[in-house]
Order: sequence, then structure tokens, then C-alpha cells
Amino acid sequence: MTTRESLPIGGREIRVPEMEQEESVRLFFRESRQRFPKWGKHLNQEELESLGKIARFMQGHPLAIKLTAALVASRSLESIRDELRKNPPKKVSDRFDVSYRSLTERQRELFSRLAVFFGSMTKDAILSICIEKDEDDGSEWESDLGELERRSFLDRVEIVTEDKSGKAVVLHRYRLHPLMRQYAATKIERELLNKLREKAANYFLGYAQNFRENFDMLEREKENILSGMNWAVSRQDSATGEEKKNAALMVLQFMSSLDSFLDTRGYWNEYGISLHQAVESAVVLGDRRELAVWVHNIGIHAQNRGNYSEARKLYQQSMKTNQELGDKSGVSKSMLMMGMLAKKTGEYDEARKLYQQSLKIDQELGDKSGMSSSLHQMGTLAQNTGEYDEARKLYQQSLKIFQEQGNKIGMALSQAQLALLEEKQGHVKEALRLIRLAEAAFRELGSPHSQQAQKDRERLEKNQ
Repeated sequence: MTTRESLPIGGREIRVPEMEQEESVRLFFRESRQRFPKWGKHLNQEELESLGKIARFMQGHPLAIKLTAALVASRSLESIRDELRKNPPKKVSDRFDVSYRSLTERQRELFSRLAVFFGSMTKDAILSICIEKDEDDGSEWESDLGELERRSFLDRVEIVTEDKSGKAVVLHRYRLHPLMRQYAATKIERELLNKLREKAANYFLGYAQNFRENFDMLEREKENILSGMNWAVSRQDSATGEEKKNAALMVLQFMSSLDSFLDTRGYWNEYGISLHQAVESAVVLGDRRELAVWVHNIGIHAQNRGNYSEARKLYQQSMKTNQELGDKSGVSKSMLMMGMLAKKTGEYDEARKLYQQSLKIDQELGDKSGMSSSLHQMGTLAQNTGEYDEARKLYQQSLKIFQEQGNKIGMALSQAQLALLEEKQGHVKEALRLIRLAEAAFRELGSPHSQQAQKDRERLEKNQ
């Protein structure tokens, strides 16, 4: 990590100076030749001097040099130098202005609107959020987008993926450098930017709801989706009356679509923030059922981070609310997590009692998802206490239900536990088969569990 700021006592400060003029000139050549391979091969002395002066005006700022290099497609080095002499740039934004002034009015408008995106973007998103139907005939904006790319105001990124048939396809996304996004935001009226942010929030909410089960698709738009949710949170904080409630409802809709994704993919920081935002929104709406759900999930998050006392308090709070609401399913979930917490702290009898109570409620409700989770946890408890035959039976029961439901993460967790059980009993070949299945599933889902599964597989292969 490098910094231009002094670090606190105990850190080591390494000064990083601006680029030397020679470095700036080399960068200018490289950027120009990416577009025009033969550019600069026969520059005369005056042109070389002009290039040196341009580099000095840009004061070693790589992004400013990259933008200026794109101007050689339509302008001479002398004309760029003369403009810089006339209006010497004092700030970073002034250096960007040299290239910005070369854009058409329509290109400037499109560029400024791209500030609405927090991450990279697709053409579909740009069209849906930034382009007004009465402003464009449907093709001119794409030409403007291409020109912004050619002039280095944004980059085009290629993503190789597979279609439904398994055939490789190439997708294109567009990306603004973070500093360029800040610059774009200075070129747009705040009222219009706020309007576009609302459109973006609605667009990415629809996207998240549509792909809530497809984690790879959610991954592509994670930054934009979370930005949309943050917009709804800020709207909730600033609005009043029905607008405040509508924003709170939007936050809960975002979180409902992202909950499994953030948890499974291990985005713990984002997950913790989003959970607390969901709780605040449930309070705004006065929705005790939603409140119990998200308080429960914060408890899980606290438990995963080792804060057991906080987790127990949150589970009890959630369970009490669900009991008052008559929500037996919610009560069962709280009991299950409290059982897992009791097992973590070595209270095996308490854990067994809570698991059995949770399982009984789920059986009464016909909740197979809850039943499979209880059976799996009862299996881990039996395995911890040396009851291997009982543990195998429970894992197999939970695995069967997970398979019936198509619950890939549940199946992988059961297979991973069965693999450890088979290893303990000396059945290395079967343990390897199971851990390979689990590892493949974890990798497909992007779960952090894949790292542990990989370690277990490598250990088993070594001991085979």
C-alpha cells in the first residue's frame, strides 16, 4: 500500500513522488499507440518539445495523461500545448477539462450521467437508467458511448462466461475509474443526478429480485445493487410520511434478495451493515415479523464472529417476538440457532434439547427445510460425542431432504460432514468422494467453505 499522507506512529512512511517527465512521456506514447500503433514514429523536434511541455502541465498525473493522449486522434501536439499555455491547469479537474472540452454536448451529457453507477455497467443498464426515450432515436447514444471509450473517459471490459447451453460467450461492460466518476458527478446538476439514482435503485432492485437465486449474476452487479440499497436507506433517513415507509419497504426488498448471496459468498462486512439497515427499516414500518427475522440474522452474524453473548441475546429477542406473533417457524429457527450456540460452548445436553424441540415444531409444520437443518445439526452433535452410527444416519436423512429441495449449500455441508465422519472411521476412499462433491458445490456457489473443503481433500489425498 502506498500513501501520500503521514501514517500514525508505528507505521512506515514511504514518499511516492509524482511521475518524472520521462515517465509521463513514455505513458503518453503507450496510450497513444494503443489506439494508433504507428503514432509518434516520426515526431520532429518541435513536436517532441510540445510533448514534453504537455507532460509538465499534467504534472505526472497518469489519468490526465491518458485522457490527453486520446486527443491526438483529432488534434496536433502544438494545439494541445497552446491550449494548456492559455489556461494552465491548477487542479486535477482542470487537467481533465482539456479533454472534456473536446466532447460534444451530447457526449458530455452522457458522460455526466454515468456518475450514477457505482460499479461497472452494461449497455442495457445505461439505456434503462441514463437515456430518455424522447432524447435519442435509439442509436446515437451508443455512438457517443463508443466515443467516450475511445477518448479514455471510460474503459470497456470483456467478461468470458457461458450461456445456458454451456457455450462460451463474451459480454462487455463499461467502467469509470473512481476518480473519473467523481469528476463526472461535478458535471451534472444535483437534481438530475438524484433522479437518476432513484431510477438506478429501482432498476437494480428489479435485477436483484430477478436473479436472487443466481449468485453469479448478482456478483456482476453487486456494487450497483448495494449502491441502490444505500440510496433507499438515505431516502428513508431524509423522507417523511409515506415516502419514508416506501423507502423502508424498498430496503427490505433489497435485503430479502441479497441475504443468502451475501451470507453464502462471505461478504461479512457488507452483510453486517445491510442486516442493521434491514432492522432499522422494519422498525420504521412497525413490522414486528420482519424485525424478528432480521434480528435473528444479526444473531447468526454475531455468532459467526464469535460474539456468543450478543448472539444469544438476539436469538432470545427474536424468539420472544415470534412467540407473541404465534410464528412457530420463527420460534423453531431461534431454537435451532440457540442449540448451535450451546454446542459451541460445550453445553451438549442443552443443545440436544433445543435441536429436538426445533425438529418437533418443523415436523408439525411440515417444514422440510427446517427439518433438514435440525437433523444436520443433531448429526454434528452425535459426531462430537462419538456416536458415529447415529451421526451417519442423521446426516443421510438431512442430505436426502436437501437433495429433494435442491438445496446445494445444505447438500454440500452434509457431504462435508459425512466425509469427516468416514475419515474418522478409516473409510478414506468414501471420504474423498464426498469431500470432492462438497468442494465442487462450494466452489460453484462461491462459498468460503470451499477453502476448508480443499484443505480436507488435500489431506485425504495425501493419506490415501
